[in-house]
Amino acid sequence: MKKIRQGINVLLIIAMILSLGSFSVASAESADVQSDTSDISAQLNLIFSSIGNLKQDDSQFKWYYSVMDLNHNGQLEFVAAAQHPADRSTNLRVWEVGTDRTGLTEYQLEKDPEESFPDILTDTADTYHDTQADTWSYMFYDNIVISPTEVYTVKCSVHIKDGVIGYDSYAVEHTELVNGYRNVSHTDNMGFPISPDVYNASGYSAFATAERSSTNFDWFTAEEAANLARLTDSYMVFAGQKEPTEVFPVPKPEALQETPATPTPTQETVPAPVIVTPVPTPTPTPQPAFLMITKNPTNENKKEGGTACFVACSNVY
Repeated sequence: MKKIRQGINVLLIIAMILSLGSFSVASAESADVQSDTSDISAQLNLIFSSIGNLKQDDSQFKWYYSVMDLNHNGQLEFVAAAQHPADRSTNLRVWEVGTDRTGLTEYQLEKDPEESFPDILTDTADTYHDTQADTWSYMFYDNIVISPTEVYTVKCSVHIKDGVIGYDSYAVEHTELVNGYRNVSHTDNMGFPISPDVYNASGYSAFATAERSSTNFDWFTAEEAANLARLTDSYMVFAGQKEPTEVFPVPKPEALQETPATPTPTQETVPAPVIVTPVPTPTPTPQPAFLMITKNPTNENKKEGGTACFVACSNVY
């Protein structure tokens, strides 16, 4: 009986040690979470205190801003972007919080002088994580408007490495309106013809072995950046801790707007013998010259037990 009691005591001691070990692990995890939250708050405060030097001149076109961590290294980025309303070319500047949390360093922008940066001003992007290289890439379109009747749509991925933000192109869609008909063709990055299916899958094919997800972005204006909460909300949307608004803030160019139906002209009936002058039929405003997808059915949200809805939108339909 004494040996049995000794055995029970030993078991109780072991159980107490294990429980203390579990408590220590839980406490350490809680401390890590609190430390991480405190660090994010410190970075957001640093960005907010520097906002006066980060804002861009709105006199030529409107700038929009967002807080992200594109390379997931724990150092937040402040992104400023503007889109020209005519040719849809994009201006971009990105700053990253330093490791010592005392200042921000601007990224170098890597692009050819004659090329436009991809249309990063969007609400969501398909995301690919190469776990071996630990690199993150985000899929965007680059819509290059040559004229009201001709446009190139390039599939690109944006990435950050060693303080440089750049992009890679994978496939090109060329749309041209000729004699009232919309001609669409597709080529790979070398200019060789490809099918529409290959074009649509080009981004996925480039990252076939990577982990795929979707990332939300929340953009705000300089006027909205007057309080820290707006910057915090932007980062929380990126981090998946806050529901996205899914409202693209940049107005679409006039050439991409849907054209309202032209009302049918009416002709007044006048009793004889008065001569009736026919009312001329107004020339209808042409529809947009090309089809541009403004929202792909990715990153849809649903509550547990609810119905999943997938939404796609374009400039024409």
